[in-house]
Amino acid sequence: MNDQEYGELLQALRRRTLASGRSDLDGLLMNSRVADAEGTRAAVLGYLTGLRDEMSLGGESVVRESMRRLRRIPTEAGSPIEGIVVDINDEDRDAFGVDEVDLVGSPQLDQAVRQIDDLIRQLREDDAP
Repeated sequence: MNDQEYGELLQALRRRTLASGRSDLDGLLMNSRVADAEGTRAAVLGYLTGLRDEMSLGGESVVRESMRRLRRIPTEAGSPIEGIVVDINDEDRDAFGVDEVDLVGSPQLDQAVRQIDDLIRQLREDDAP
């Protein structure tokens, strides 16, 4: 791929991230992974790596490992912790239209992370000297 194609790929990645309602994530990636990149190839790889890192935090495997660790903590009832649910306060409930968030991992995120890893690997192999 040439610089123009990498630039187009970066813009397409950013459009998808922004269209998903994650302008915060796009800003984070642009500031932490792209701003200091040397060239468009490094910028794309930085954006993809950052995206993968952020997405993997919500994946099922990360949640499963966190829950495995939490199950060791004794509860008042004496039973293991089975999950985590965040209750939303009234102000945020009205703003976001949800009563609670169940922090169960997403197998779809795990699959997306694997696909991003494959894309990163392919881009690195295609442009290897």
